[in-house]
Amino acid sequence: IEDSQLKYYAIEPISKDEEILMPYGKYKKHSNAELLMDYGFVRPVNDNDLACVRNPFYTKDFSYSDLKKELLENFGIWREHYCWTINEFPHELTWVMRIISFISSDIEKYSVRKLGALFKNAESADRGQPMDSVPFGTRVENSAVKLSRSAVSKTLKAYETTLEQDIELLKKQYHQEISLSYPEYAAIVVRSGEKRILEHALVQLDEYSYFLSSADVTGS
Repeated sequence: IEDSQLKYYAIEPISKDEEILMPYGKYKKHSNAELLMDYGFVRPVNDNDLACVRNPFYTKDFSYSDLKKELLENFGIWREHYCWTINEFPHELTWVMRIISFISSDIEKYSVRKLGALFKNAESADRGQPMDSVPFGTRVENSAVKLSRSAVSKTLKAYETTLEQDIELLKKQYHQEISLSYPEYAAIVVRSGEKRILEHALVQLDEYSYFLSSADVTGS
């Protein structure tokens, strides 16, 4: 970007009248929000869509907050927002809520080195499913799921419309019952994609909570 203009430079000669193409997502997968911001269009269905949830504790003090924040910063996951796709479980959000749910005995029990090993193992796990084990026991895990669910639910409630209302608007546009401008249409596509991910996350967290309550699971 130069002088508030986006400029492209060729790395090889271009012949007169030769067609020049711009790749979308060749080097980076784009969500609809990114496509709209960078290129001015959206896709009706985009598997690269992201939903983001604000960390409800980011600017708050809580028990052992300085120590817990330091632990999470060591692992690079203390942030204001956490994002994931429809094919992913909200792992980072849940990890943050696990550490926030620690009591003094947990902090004494798990050193940075031990936590790092657990976190490294979690990174190689299936991104679409919860962890195979419950590393800190059911008390911490249940608290983490509850806090994660609350953050996701709060994000969903912040929208002025529901997913069902957005789908109805898109149906009416398709059947030419209403006439939306392209910016209006694109905004609905973007936000409905985000809501699908958030609602899917609520289902995942509820299913995981049910698993925790019905299965005999212990910490590793």
